[in-house]
Order: sequence, then C-alpha cells, then structure tokens
Amino acid sequence: MSSIETTFTFGTEVAFESLTIVPLLGTSSSEPAYDTLDAALARGTLQITEVSESGHVPEIKVLNEGQLPVLIIDGEELVGAKQNRTVNLSILIPATADVVVPVTCVEAGRWSHKPRSFAASSRTHFATGRAAKSAQVSESLLRSGIARADQSQVWNEIEQKSARLQARSATSAMGDIFERQANAVEAFVRGLPVVEHQVGAVFILNGEAKGVDLFDSPQTFRSLMPKILRGYALDAIDRRSNPLPDVSSSTAHPGTKTVADTFVRQVLDAPRTQFAAPGLGHTWRLFAPQVAGGALIANGHLVHLSAFRV
Repeated sequence: MSSIETTFTFGTEVAFESLTIVPLLGTSSSEPAYDTLDAALARGTLQITEVSESGHVPEIKVLNEGQLPVLIIDGEELVGAKQNRTVNLSILIPATADVVVPVTCVEAGRWSHKPRSFAASSRTHFATGRAAKSAQVSESLLRSGIARADQSQVWNEIEQKSARLQARSATSAMGDIFERQANAVEAFVRGLPVVEHQVGAVFILNGEAKGVDLFDSPQTFRSLMPKILRGYALDAIDRRSNPLPDVSSSTAHPGTKTVADTFVRQVLDAPRTQFAAPGLGHTWRLFAPQVAGGALIANGHLVHLSAFRV
C-alpha cells in the first residue's frame, strides 16, 4: 500500500464546531469503473436480502444484476429485512453475480421482515463504533479467516450512545439515534463541504485525528462523504453533550496539518496482512497498537482505504 502515498496531497482544512476535516486531493479525475450502493439501488440492478427465509444475523445476500461492479464500504448501514445491519468491510460485488456479505446487526430488538429487502440508509456506523468494529474484523480474519465483529460489544456501544444522547429506541436501533439528532448532524454536513479534486479526508475531533477515508475517485468520495461524515458528526455531538475531562489544557498542540500528516503516516506504515475479500479483489488489514482499518485492492489499485485511531 505504500504507493498510495503519491496519489494525494493535503488540502486546506475546514472546521465546524469541534470537528475538522483535512481534505486529501487526488491527481486523477477519471470516473470509477463501478457503481456505488446507492446508485445501483436507484438503477434497480441490486437486490439485498437475508441469506435465507430464516435469516442469519452475521450474513446477508447481495445480488448484482447490473453490468458494473458495485462498491459497498465498511460501515454502510442497510435497513429493512429482519434487522438493520452495517457492512463489516469494503467489498466490490461483481457484475451479474451474487455474494454473501459479512455484516453486523445494529438493531438488537427486531427479527421480522420490514420489508423483505434491504435499502441503503444515509449514514455509516458512527465513527467510534466503526473503528471498534474494524479492529474486531481484522482480529477475526487473523484468527479464523472470517470477517466477524463482536456482536455483543457493538450492541453495547449502541445502547450506551443511545443513553447518553437520550435516544431510546423500541428496537435498540442505531438509526433512531441519528434520527433523534438529525438536525444537529445535518448542520455538520452543511458546514463541511467537499472541495474540488477531493478523494479523501482525515477527520480530527477536538484536535485528535480519529480516522481517514481515501477513495480512488473524486466522484466516489463526493457520493459517500455525507454518509461517512454523519458518523463522525454523531460522535462530535456525543462529545459536546458529554465532554471528557481536559487533562492537556496547558500542553501546546501541534497544528492541524501536522496532526493529519502524522496520523496518515502511521496508517501507511502500519503492519498489514492480506486476506481474501468477498467479491472482487482482496483486503489488506492493518495491525498496529493505535491503528485499525483496512483497504480494498482490486485490479492492482486501491479502491477504498479506511483507518481509525483506536
């Protein structure tokens, strides 16, 4: 993955409240050779269902009837069927093929069809949960070759955030937290726009780098950035409502660009292991003391990198 260092430069940071984004700017404007999840669903060429009538919590089935592969990124939420899920790692569903996709439940209190197929939501897993799940998936792949998360821990984190943000849900659905905070979340989306040539972003909350997403195309990033940003926005709202003690107020903080550059360098230098991925390509998983994440590589180039401070 070291070659991706030369595919972007750092842009000018932009901030809204406690959340700062440092854009990653690409050198290519070529269109991607795949559809995003939302685009394929809008075309009517993608169907997402339970793997069987009885269902299986950690897996769903994706049928692509289109002529292009479909990119689904880690953390994207799928709503409906027997319970809402988030995707465990970034995958490319081949054209005219079906793939069983590893997922994690984000709605503990429902197991009944509503409706029978999944739809895409407008968000990813909130960023802290996405980060923890990414680390769990990497460890699971290393241990057993299966891209699983710790389901109990995921449910527990959702329950705790729901309690902190006073968003109790009849089915313990993560989506109900976002709905409760919708106005505040959308303020972040409006306040942190995508810039020209942007292919990625480093997300910095209260001066600390929390994560990075990088894509192979500005078009893909522009399409998916609002979903990803909503996940970080919910964490920023959570921190605003429930601030941590400030133990470093007298310490000089490095500049934003330095924070972003240091974190990206840690991600690029992190030890990594290659695993087979569902669908096209393969996944690199990162293993470092303070970094978790992975990258989808297809046809010899990076499609999506997501990494987090853990």
